[in-house]
Amino acid sequence: MLKPEPSSIIAIAIAFAALKHKPRDQSTASYVLDLQAKFPLEPIHSGYGEETQGGPSSQPEADKWRAHALELEKELEALKAQRGADQDELEKLRHDVSQKRAVDAPTDAPPKKKTKKISKEATSNEWKWSQLRADWSSFLDSQYPPPPSVFAAYTSLRGALVSLSEDKPTYVSHLTDAITRTFKVLHAFLFSGKQSSSVLSSSNTLAQPPPPTAHKNLNSARMAMASPLLMYILQTCLPALLDTHENSKYANRPAYTDPHRKNIDVVLDQLLELVLLPLLRSFVPLSHHHLEPLITLKKAGRDKGKGKEKEAEAGPMSNSRSRPLKRLTEDTRRDSLTLLGEVLRALELFPRPNPASYLDIAADVRERLALETIRELEALYSVPSQSSPQPPSQSPSEPQPQSHSPPCPAQTSGGTAAGDNARMKGFQKSREERVRALAVKSAGWYLCSVLSLCVPSTRNEDCEGSRSRNQVSLLLTDALVGGIGRLVRSVVNVDADQTDEDKDDGQPTIPEHDKSFQVDAVCRGMLLAVCERAMGIYTEI
Repeated sequence: MLKPEPSSIIAIAIAFAALKHKPRDQSTASYVLDLQAKFPLEPIHSGYGEETQGGPSSQPEADKWRAHALELEKELEALKAQRGADQDELEKLRHDVSQKRAVDAPTDAPPKKKTKKISKEATSNEWKWSQLRADWSSFLDSQYPPPPSVFAAYTSLRGALVSLSEDKPTYVSHLTDAITRTFKVLHAFLFSGKQSSSVLSSSNTLAQPPPPTAHKNLNSARMAMASPLLMYILQTCLPALLDTHENSKYANRPAYTDPHRKNIDVVLDQLLELVLLPLLRSFVPLSHHHLEPLITLKKAGRDKGKGKEKEAEAGPMSNSRSRPLKRLTEDTRRDSLTLLGEVLRALELFPRPNPASYLDIAADVRERLALETIRELEALYSVPSQSSPQPPSQSPSEPQPQSHSPPCPAQTSGGTAAGDNARMKGFQKSREERVRALAVKSAGWYLCSVLSLCVPSTRNEDCEGSRSRNQVSLLLTDALVGGIGRLVRSVVNVDADQTDEDKDDGQPTIPEHDKSFQVDAVCRGMLLAVCERAMGIYTEI
C-alpha cells in the first residue's frame, strides 16, 4: 500500500476544514465549485521544469462542469417554486368547493352554522355590556340562572364581594346583581318549598307576592338556614355597597343625581318585596292554620258519637286526634317575628347619616314595613264575615242556639231529634267562631309586635338625619302618620259605639254606621298602645 504524500494529507485536511464552514442551504457540489472558483489550482511543476498532466489543458474542462452544476441548481430552485405554487392553488380550490357546498345545502340541515351564529351574538352582547356598562343582570341571568341552593348563592355572593376592581361602577353593578339574585334564592327557599325554575327565573321586575298557600312551606329549619345568609348580606355586603356611595362625589346630593343610589334602592326593594313583606303577610294565614286543627278535632269527635263503625273508630279516629295535636305544636310565627327583628336590628347598626346626607336605610325600611303592617291590620279587622261567620237563618220550628253556652236538653219528647241536631249545629258554629276569633286576636298581637318593632325607640335616634329625611321621604312619613291616625279613629269609633253591656261581656260589636270594622277589647287596647307610641315618635320627626 502506497503511503500518501504530505501534500495530499494537507490538502485533504484543508478540504475538511473548509466543509465545516459550508452554509446549510447550499449543496456540497455548489460549495466545492465556489471554493474552486475562489482558490484555483495552480499547475504543479516537476523538478525538471515540465508541467504535470493537470495543467492548463484541464482548466476549460473544470469550468464546463462548474457551469453545468450551477444550471442544475437553478432548475432545482425553479421546480421547488413551481411545487409551492401548485400547493397554494390546490388549497384555494378546496376552499372554494367547501364554500359552494355550504351555499347549496338547505338552510334547515346544518345545526353547526346556527350554533356559530348564536355564539357570535352572545360574544357581541358581552362586549357591549362590558364596554357600555349597561344593566347586565338580564344578560347574566339568561346565561347563568340563579344558583339552586343557599350554599351556592353564598359562594356567588362572596365571589362578587371580593372581586375588587379599579372600575367602581362595574364593581357596584356586580355586587348589586349578586345581592338581588341571593334575595330571589331566599324567597324561593322560604316560600316555594322546592327549587322551582319559575320562581328563580330572571326578571328585571320585582317578584310577585307568594301564593296564599306559601305560608305552609315555612318552617323553623328553613328560616334557621336562611338567617345566616341574610345577616351576611346586611352586615357585610350592604355596608360594602354603602361605602361606594359615601366615598363618591354624589354622597351629599339628591338621590336622582347619584347613580350608586339607584343600586341601593334596588337592593332595599328586593329585601322588602322578597323577604320582609312575605314574612309579614304570613302572620294572618299562619294564625288561622295553627288553630284550624281545633275545629277539625271537634268535628272528628262529633262524628265518632254518631255511631261509626269500630274500624273507623280504632284507626282513622286515632290518627285524626294525633295529627291535629301534632300540627298544633308547629308554630313558625315566633321564628318569623324573630327574623324580622334581627333584620331591623341589623339595619339599625348602620352608621347614622350626617345632616347633609340623603340616605337613611334603616328609617326607610322601618317606615315601609310599618305602613304595610297598618294595611294588614286594617284588612284583618275590616272583614268580620271571614273571622266571625254568622250562622245561617233557621226555620221557626227550630230553636235558636246560644253562642256563649252549650245547648240545654230538649224539654219535650216530641221533635227531640231535630232539636238536638239544631242545637249541636249551633254549638259547633259558635265553637268555630270562638276559634276563629282567637286566631284573629293572635294575628293581631303579632302584627302589633311588628309595628312596635318598626317604631324607633327614642326621638333622638333620628334627629341627626331628620332634616335631610324630611326633604326626601316626606310623603312616606305622611302616609305612615295618616295610616296610624286612620287606625286610631276606627278603633275609637268602635269603642264609642259599644254599649256598656257589650263592654262588660267583652264581645266585639260592629257599629251601625260602619259594618266593615270589628275589634274586641283586648285587640283594641293593643292597637291603641302601639299607635300612641308611634304617634309620639313620628309627630316629632
